[in-house]
Amino acid sequence: MFAKAPAPVTSNPKPVLIKRFGHLVPLYPGEAEHLENDVHALAKADKHEAKQWKKIELACNSPTALKKAAYLYLTSLRCRQAAMLEVNKRLPIARRLSLHQIIEKSNAFDVLTKLDEAVQVSLVPKSSGTGYRPICNFGPVARGAQRMVLKLVRATTTPAPFQFTRLGVRKAIEEALRLITEEGLHHVAELDIKDHYPSFNAAKLVDTLPLPKAVVMQIVMAASAKYEGPHKALSLLFLNHVFHQTPPGIPQGSAASSAIAEWSVSKLKMVKIKGIAIVNFADNFFLFAKSEAALTFALKALRSAIAGLPGGSFKTEVKQEATAASRFRMLGCWIKFTPAGLDVWPTETNLEALRCQFALDLQTAEALLSSAAKEPSGSWRLEGVQAYLRLRSRIASWAAAYAFCADAEVVRDDLMWALDYLAHRFGITDAEAKAAKDPSVEVGYTPYGLSAGE
Repeated sequence: MFAKAPAPVTSNPKPVLIKRFGHLVPLYPGEAEHLENDVHALAKADKHEAKQWKKIELACNSPTALKKAAYLYLTSLRCRQAAMLEVNKRLPIARRLSLHQIIEKSNAFDVLTKLDEAVQVSLVPKSSGTGYRPICNFGPVARGAQRMVLKLVRATTTPAPFQFTRLGVRKAIEEALRLITEEGLHHVAELDIKDHYPSFNAAKLVDTLPLPKAVVMQIVMAASAKYEGPHKALSLLFLNHVFHQTPPGIPQGSAASSAIAEWSVSKLKMVKIKGIAIVNFADNFFLFAKSEAALTFALKALRSAIAGLPGGSFKTEVKQEATAASRFRMLGCWIKFTPAGLDVWPTETNLEALRCQFALDLQTAEALLSSAAKEPSGSWRLEGVQAYLRLRSRIASWAAAYAFCADAEVVRDDLMWALDYLAHRFGITDAEAKAAKDPSVEVGYTPYGLSAGE
């Protein structure tokens, strides 16, 4: 008589999905007995974080008090758990942690001593067509800590009147149109900070950021992070051929990096001169002037001011000089002043990037929905519906950014038609879409090649 073969051991048992804290989270076998305690612990963490944040808001006007409050905030386990929970809501379902995993992993690292969590790095081609930028995909603990730093830095940063990164693409372009039509500033130049994130320096950030040194080194600079390539088996080759060492500056892909860059730019010192104006979005500066001579003067002054920004050593590059009558590029659109008024339309690069990314994301949504039809018991259907909703949100955000462009409505309707066909083909109802909505499907728009948000 043969012995019965043991059941195969699965390293990744399938979870069920449950809705807690406003989003769907996995619940793995064996976690149900901890669920009530986990929910209670994370609810207490949320309340504790809110109380701590009130103390930080009171300390924002004093650098010394802020550093002390920031240290207590970032070393608080409950505050870290609350931040990781918030980050979890914004991730696609396949990458979300269970509530029990959030609690367990929050204890895995001392974030101000050695935050050596693994980081997956992808190389993304630069919009210039020359070279690549390393985009970092951080783990859940680092992401939570970065979100905490983002909140701290933004609480102490008052954007300058010329900064439009938080306000969005549409507001920035609308201001440019106003400067041309109402103030007669028809001479335009675009100045770019070259390699903005890599140009930040740890020593200079320690000296100027109102945060403890350990926060700057471990969270902002990710000094202890374990960088890996797209595939672990190739990580050594990847590191040897691409980085040779830790990537310089503040890492792209970190939630904290965008806040640090915004903080630095907000310190720009420029004397206000009539007939000259600046519009800034991320690391792009658009100068507007009444004459060519005024523009030349302003460019020289702006380059000098950017070189003196806190936190690093920054060099600039003039990307274009033009007049409104000859047309100029701005954040993904062309702008031209004509006798009949202003013409605004999307650039070819903008449309190509939008349509290429749309095609890839549409294939992903279709693949998930097709797989769900073959295996209805899994989470593929839900993931497919969320991928569909994410695409709708991205197209709507793009159309809102370029609402003043004559072609934007046509492009939006064309892409939305393809999404409506996908929904009809796979039977996605309004009720199903509404049930699948959570923070992860709300997608903003950032022009191709810029890093502007969280």
